Amino acid sequence: MRSLFFLVLISIGFNQNPAFAEMTITDVSGYSVKFTESDSSVKYYAAMAGTCTGSETCDTCTGDALKPCSRISIGPNTQLSIRATFTGNLGSTSNITVKSSTSGDGDISGKFNFTLNGTTAFTAAITWGDLCGNNCVDGLEEQTLTFSIDGANDEADQSAKVTIGASYIDTQTQSEGWFYDDCSDELSTSGNGWCSARVKPGDDKVYFEDLVYSDNYPGSGSSEYKKVILFYENATEGESDAITIGRITNGSPSTEIDITKTEDYQWTQKYVGGLSNGKRVCFRMANQDATGIIKYFTPETANPENWCTTPSNVVGLLDGKSCFIATAAYGSVMAPEVEWIRKFRNEFLLTHSWGQNFVKFYYKSSPPLANWITRHEWARTTAMTFLWPVLAFSWISVNYGLLWALVFAVGLAALGVEVVILLRRQVKRWSSN
Repeated sequence: MRSLFFLVLISIGFNQNPAFAEMTITDVSGYSVKFTESDSSVKYYAAMAGTCTGSETCDTCTGDALKPCSRISIGPNTQLSIRATFTGNLGSTSNITVKSSTSGDGDISGKFNFTLNGTTAFTAAITWGDLCGNNCVDGLEEQTLTFSIDGANDEADQSAKVTIGASYIDTQTQSEGWFYDDCSDELSTSGNGWCSARVKPGDDKVYFEDLVYSDNYPGSGSSEYKKVILFYENATEGESDAITIGRITNGSPSTEIDITKTEDYQWTQKYVGGLSNGKRVCFRMANQDATGIIKYFTPETANPENWCTTPSNVVGLLDGKSCFIATAAYGSVMAPEVEWIRKFRNEFLLTHSWGQNFVKFYYKSSPPLANWITRHEWARTTAMTFLWPVLAFSWISVNYGLLWALVFAVGLAALGVEVVILLRRQVKRWSSN
């Protein structure tokens, strides 16, 4: 089954010839997303991902299933309207011509409906179905439309250009673009966008870790990924995680997260807030491209342990609080040493009931000591000395597993016992002398 993607890219360009400088595109409607590029050119993206029957854009993320959709989708009957201003008095719309670059600059004015807006402006309207043909399921090759007004009464000719293009994604039959291939094992999944993550509980929120994106990310042009969408549902009483995951649709509650790039691609926010402590919640992730199409969802076969968790009030450091011993000792919640201890807490302590109880006790009892440490520099140095075994244990657990960390702990304890025995012997010798 072939997979097609429908998107519309509208970018406005202006002819720099002084003779054409007086026509200006002032407004475009009937699109999904607007972007301003680094060269200040404006692009309007639109996406066909589902069924829009009227003349307006529509939301196809209706919750009938987990399949590609768009918050602002177009359909064959959606009307593309382009408004332009000009100098002089047009008199009649018959003086307006529209030529397409893909038709050998052929005149396609007859497909447009023109309306005069006073004496110095007009609106050109056309449906996407008339532009694409065959309800746009075959897409539309990118093309430039040139709007021109022939000069009259010694006035100069005037023109402005709009570039459009289209492709399509099938939302009726499951095909490429519906679900990504999990890439947690570094499996090559070119074109899938973000394709692996794990959830961890927070205080009225859920955090996302171990984020992985596929080869060739983020793509280019109209297929470039711009956002991650996190859909979720709360579990009902007695419901298994697999059932909860299966209930998630493209109409479920969701959070949009933008993507940024410094040295690498990162989420601008790595959590979903506004949740309730004690209520289990499951997620499915999706990728949104530059056109607004939401696609490549988490497959239903995904491991529930990676996508379901129960928020609780044991988060502490992840909330940015700086009143705890490790943060007080190292001076910052973002210190690398604190990060290793945080990872150990999330991956080993919070995944067991005994660990959760220990963390709760720690967060209840440690703030007074942490506050005291921050007021005494010598106490910070002492705390860092006593914390290094904890840091080493956490680092080994995260990188090599808990078994090797326990081996390290036993070895360290044995060494400590040997040191104590040697010291006691030395003290006895001193005493006997």
